[in-house]
Amino acid sequence: PVICFGGSIWVEEHSGKMLSGFSRRSVSSYAILKTVKGMYEPIGCRDPFTYDFLVASGIKAELIGCPTLFNSEKGERKDYIAFSFSRDNLQEQIKVLDYLTKIHKVKVVLHEAYEERWVKDKQVEKISRPELFLDVYANAKCVVTGRLHGALPSLDGKPIFFFQGEKKFDSRLTILDFIKMPNMKINVKDQDFAIYRTVLIRADGEQRVINVPVV
Repeated sequence: PVICFGGSIWVEEHSGKMLSGFSRRSVSSYAILKTVKGMYEPIGCRDPFTYDFLVASGIKAELIGCPTLFNSEKGERKDYIAFSFSRDNLQEQIKVLDYLTKIHKVKVVLHEAYEERWVKDKQVEKISRPELFLDVYANAKCVVTGRLHGALPSLDGKPIFFFQGEKKFDSRLTILDFIKMPNMKINVKDQDFAIYRTVLIRADGEQRVINVPVV
């Protein structure tokens, strides 16, 4: 039998329009369901969107999360930042990387071969061997990434900053809300970069959001 462990249905929404007109009655949906019905049930789902869709379609499923979350080894928390690129907002990411290299040691994890051209002239350590990726993320003091496979295995208490991109919806990212990944942001304004954690505080019967610098 074909066993699905950590499977995900990828659906995006740009500018209010869902790609492929995705719904349980669309052509793409039928193709997915035909494939899934040939697998052993229950289907192991990586994210809530996939789980909800399959269950609503009458398929037995279990929400197990991403296999990269199952790494039980904690890192040594060494003095460097792990960085990896998202496919969106590239120029903004390069600016942030340039800023980080001025004050931190940075290891850039290259998930795709073409990404090397973006760092060829930068003072960073380039990591391109996949067997090293998990250790690089695990041992970093902070992770700045646009990759789920960079953010998820780094959830051991260290600061994680995730490049969301400009999509209004990406089904793969529903796992981030489900596991309640901390709300971390990168603020880019007038070449003054700040990496901070968004914190909600309550005092004297009022509440407000403050930005706390991390690195």
